[in-house]
Amino acid sequence: MKARRNLSDAWSQCQALAVEAHHCADASQKKRLIQKAFAAGLDAGEPNRVVSASAWPIKVLAASADDARLEAEAQRLLGIIATEPSPVRRADALNLILGAVLAGPRPTFRRVLGSFRQACSTPLLNGKRNKRGESLLARWVPAIHKMDPELAREVLASIHGPVLRQRAITGIQEYETLSLEELCGWPCHGL
Repeated sequence: MKARRNLSDAWSQCQALAVEAHHCADASQKKRLIQKAFAAGLDAGEPNRVVSASAWPIKVLAASADDARLEAEAQRLLGIIATEPSPVRRADALNLILGAVLAGPRPTFRRVLGSFRQACSTPLLNGKRNKRGESLLARWVPAIHKMDPELAREVLASIHGPVLRQRAITGIQEYETLSLEELCGWPCHGL
């Protein structure tokens, strides 16, 4: 507890509080710690940093099966990240949130996935193709395929780079024996 108080960085405070909440057995204390973690995340500054840091308490909520609160917080964070002008920064932050909600209800996952797909396919501010976004999207295809093969086909069709598309197809075959958590441990693998 003392170590957490010495952290000056909002991102680190958010993560430390989320880890503490994850290990807390008392439900009311866990709820307070999660709330403090989200508050610390808000102090992280720019939208992509706020949302990226907040992936840790989101993952704790997903693991605790507090579906209503998870949905509310995910919606709040989707609103924050929508103000980020860079599609690459949006996609990076949403990549973490998507990994965090993986253990939650499928409707929440799909909602975050929709925003993630949009960020990944949005051209860069200079008009060029968002290769970074397509690469992130390709990494998710094996996990999406485990949940919904038809949706995975839709995602594959939105990847314009043939090398990235082939990498995603190969990933489906190569990782078919892995669990979703093994495929997508981020953020905070093992939390």
